[in-house]
Amino acid sequence: MTAQVAILAYGSLIDDPGDEIARATVRVIEGVQTPFHIEFARSSGTRGGAPTLVPVAEGGAPVQASLLVLDSSENEAASMLWRRETRRVGSGEVYVKPTNPGRNSVLVERVSGFEGIDVVLYTSIAPTIQPLTAEKLAELAIASVLKAERGKDGISYLMAAKQNRIATALSPSYELEILKETNCADLCEAREKIWRAGFVPGTHADLKPLFDVVREDELKELRERRFGARPHPYSTLLGNLTNPSQAARNTSRAAAAVSRGHKAWLDAIKARIKDETDAANAASALAELRAFGALLEGGFNVTPLVPGDQPSPEFEVDAGDGTKIIVEVHAKQFDKATQRTLNEASAVLEKTVEETLSARRESGENQPFITTSVTEVTPFGEPNPDKPGDTITANAISRLCAIKQREHQFSADRQNILWLDLQDDYSWNLALEPEAALPVGSWNGIFYSGALWYAHYGWKGAPIFENTSETLGGQKSTPMGHDGRFRLSNRVSGVIVSFPQAVILLEAFDPRHPLTPEARLRIMNLPWAKAELSVCNWSEGVASGTVEAQRAAIEALQKIVSS
Repeated sequence: MTAQVAILAYGSLIDDPGDEIARATVRVIEGVQTPFHIEFARSSGTRGGAPTLVPVAEGGAPVQASLLVLDSSENEAASMLWRRETRRVGSGEVYVKPTNPGRNSVLVERVSGFEGIDVVLYTSIAPTIQPLTAEKLAELAIASVLKAERGKDGISYLMAAKQNRIATALSPSYELEILKETNCADLCEAREKIWRAGFVPGTHADLKPLFDVVREDELKELRERRFGARPHPYSTLLGNLTNPSQAARNTSRAAAAVSRGHKAWLDAIKARIKDETDAANAASALAELRAFGALLEGGFNVTPLVPGDQPSPEFEVDAGDGTKIIVEVHAKQFDKATQRTLNEASAVLEKTVEETLSARRESGENQPFITTSVTEVTPFGEPNPDKPGDTITANAISRLCAIKQREHQFSADRQNILWLDLQDDYSWNLALEPEAALPVGSWNGIFYSGALWYAHYGWKGAPIFENTSETLGGQKSTPMGHDGRFRLSNRVSGVIVSFPQAVILLEAFDPRHPLTPEARLRIMNLPWAKAELSVCNWSEGVASGTVEAQRAAIEALQKIVSS
């Protein structure tokens, strides 16, 4: 009687056995468990370095598998399995077990009498991934997405394993690590995000598009260029290559998006990005790049506008509904007084270091040393103690309200968006947090006003709450000295505030030309868009109703804390 032969399938073999094995299969026994432990422990060169399932002596777990029962001899089955695993299907080559197997040898092993089958064959390949951790597996899987053939990457492999109910000891944490690194809700979204962006989130490959804009040799020159205390903006952006800032990742992501359809624009703006004479010009160019890329990712059709002799906006966009919208980008910088303070502090620190070095040389000391200094700055200008109502928050509100206040770049007969970029790592986002778009916050019983909200929706006389060390019972407020932007003018339809990890829409409550519903939806599709921090006019009167309710809450709070 001929022995019954089967192949134990526990990885990609389940869904893709290859033509030879598929033709020889007479039945499939599902729901069996491997008689040995399995883990995502081998990096596969044919899958872009992705982790694949192999037997392991330590760790891992028995996993769900299938038995492919074949109409063939043991030798024929072994050769078919080996040819499949070594990409030799159809070659007719015969498997011969190596005498001295190496780490890349594909071995065909056998188990007798498993699940009632006379001979069960399976492949055994040496584990290669060290350290064998969820973090390492996620790193390899993410990186493989752009290296491997579509559908052959590590994330696709993990998705297929899940679909076949294969769970190893590391599977849950491996998946969670991928989702964390890609900031996604599921594996399919993570894979699509990497395919769409053209780079790998969370790894050094994140930054590849940035080196397509400025070469590494050019970056070396920019690193040596300083504007007083301020490094060159591009140098700041790439200050940490092993753990890039979110602003650097966002800029790289934008460069990848823009390069796919607007390479001429990207080539043209490189000179401004590398500007070694004007830091503000370089920072503004980077802000425009981030805005361009984000708008494209949000689904807008974007047309860069050619600058002329007069002030002009950067882009014209439409959301697919035929309505043309003007977008003006602004990168807010430190005010001159703050930058001067930082320059002076930097000069003093450099002098101290030189004096310390000189003294240590004379004394013969050669041990490393650290010199530090602390400089207090107010990004929106230091308050004048002799000027009533002049506070840190009031100054921030006033400066934010004044951005592009003359509105030369905006059109009188169409929708206008002001894009406010707060992604300059040097200026620490001007000490603003995304929550500044809310009218009021609190910390340890102290209320404070949201500078972004007040700058756009505040009114003259509105109480400005400061985050001070005073107790709640003694908390004082300062009356706002002017109206907010949307009370002073109705030309701007909305302001988009772009933080590294939050994009917020502050829509005008009574604009001359309101945003269209499609435009509003696509803004909420921008990377990092936060509807919960935004004021959106989802239907007529919603924005004005929201702002009036927030105003009533502020006035009620003022009565309580001042009583």
